[in-house]
Amino acid sequence: MEAFDLSHTAVVLLNSKGEVARTNRAADLLLTGELQVRQGRISTMDQAANDNLSRALRELLWEASGASLLPPVMLPRRDKRPLLAYPVKMSQLSASYFAECQAAVVLIDTDAHRKTPEATLRGAFHLTHAEARLASQLASGDPLDAVCDRLGIAKETGRNQLKSVFARTGTSRQAELVLLIASMLRSGHAARLLNRTCSPPMNESMIRKSVKRFSEKIMLNQRARAG
Repeated sequence: MEAFDLSHTAVVLLNSKGEVARTNRAADLLLTGELQVRQGRISTMDQAANDNLSRALRELLWEASGASLLPPVMLPRRDKRPLLAYPVKMSQLSASYFAECQAAVVLIDTDAHRKTPEATLRGAFHLTHAEARLASQLASGDPLDAVCDRLGIAKETGRNQLKSVFARTGTSRQAELVLLIASMLRSGHAARLLNRTCSPPMNESMIRKSVKRFSEKIMLNQRARAG
């Protein structure tokens, strides 16, 4: 979990049944009150959200869709903006059904990332003002059409700007972009990126590698106990 903890990224690791196997400290801070682990599963007070998350995990773990990162599931909260739950599957983990951790859910607190400094995005990724404004709005998890309406731009213009944002940030989907921006800001990488004194922030590839390293440690421990 070291890479997740260093970037303050909340992550919940799941077993082959979609049950919670491990959590890190950032996730523990979010898994309180309305959002908890109940009977081994991430659960909210909103049954529709629970059903949506269960369907996403079922698709990720048991259906041959080939997806490795699904669109976020919105987890409503009272008096707060919702959490975004990103189901992530790592092929290295799922290669063995008996491995303890098969997938992960990355939790993004949209309250914490509601205001993404556009100047930070321009400096870190060399975005234009328009691209940074769009990326800042998308970082909260809102769909592109809603962001275009709010910004008063044509949807085709928004799509073209988003393509440029993807190219400049090395992402290909909004889900990846949100994870990239969220982990960068939470970890304090933004200011260092502006000075070009640190490596790029955690993105989907880094998340995959982090969980892979963690799963390898788990498997080594399991083999040691079996021996």
